[in-house]
Amino acid sequence: MTEKPEEDDHKEQPEPGKEIARPSSNDEAGQDSSNRLSDDVDTERLRAALPIMRPDVFKRITDVIVGQWATNLPRIIPPDVFKPITDAIFGQWTTTQRTIASIATRFVEQLREAAPPNWDVEDDWPRLSAITAVVEEGIPIAWIPRGEIVTALIEADGAEARQIILATREMDVIEDCDRYLDSMHDPVLDDLVDMTRKAVRAFQGEHTEAAQALAASVLDTLLHRLFRRKRFRYARVRAKLESAWPKAAIQDLRPALVLYAIPAALTEFSPHEGNPVPDRFNRHASAHAVGTIQYTRMNAVLAIMTTTSLLKEASASGWSEDRGEAGSSV
Repeated sequence: MTEKPEEDDHKEQPEPGKEIARPSSNDEAGQDSSNRLSDDVDTERLRAALPIMRPDVFKRITDVIVGQWATNLPRIIPPDVFKPITDAIFGQWTTTQRTIASIATRFVEQLREAAPPNWDVEDDWPRLSAITAVVEEGIPIAWIPRGEIVTALIEADGAEARQIILATREMDVIEDCDRYLDSMHDPVLDDLVDMTRKAVRAFQGEHTEAAQALAASVLDTLLHRLFRRKRFRYARVRAKLESAWPKAAIQDLRPALVLYAIPAALTEFSPHEGNPVPDRFNRHASAHAVGTIQYTRMNAVLAIMTTTSLLKEASASGWSEDRGEAGSSV
């Protein structure tokens, strides 16, 4: 369903993602920022490329070049003149190589520091494009689930493989959600945490449809709290959530992951216009298209995951602390 663009005539309140989307000083100057997640720096390839021109290899190459000059062009540039040039190039390359290695190492360190606490990443940091593929499918991987499942989802070969992983490990995922919900103590969000916990109990009791309906309603309520304003529009909220990941700096990795996993659940559709009911978890369909297409075990799992992840981040990031409502302090 297409919505008309909004024209807001009142001052906008700060919301989740406001800090995440802030431009850096480099961006404001019209320059590319070097620490953006969307740059998708392939650190593994970067590290692997460094030895291609090791100093000793480069030195042998320059020696060959000097030898060629000595053999073929002695009257144009004598070797004793050309040799200092190659030595200077060799020294510059050594300095550049060290700089590149330092940048690659620091980039990985920053990613590791900003990673969600449930991630179990050691030396094999995943490609950001692989991470993006997971969250774009509406699968939360920040705060929940446990690290081994996150790794499996990121390394999976496509959406179907990820669905199989979630289906196989669904009870572990629900257990992880339950554990984080039990660890939360936020006066502003306690009511929604309790309702989400009831959704977990419903799922564990094989009442998956009830679990999905309740979790979807909690998510809807939470979004209204976080993005509160006089005229709440799902299209506007979805656009803000979609911008969280591409505009995020490295230090905002965790909240960006939380927010960017939500837009898939906010896609609008119009049954009266012949739009098919989405078979992936969808807030609108959960409320207005009750049936076996939308209501599935997988969608119940995704609904609980999405709600739990956002609740935990709202509390951890302080989005719930201003005037008793969530989201105004971000």
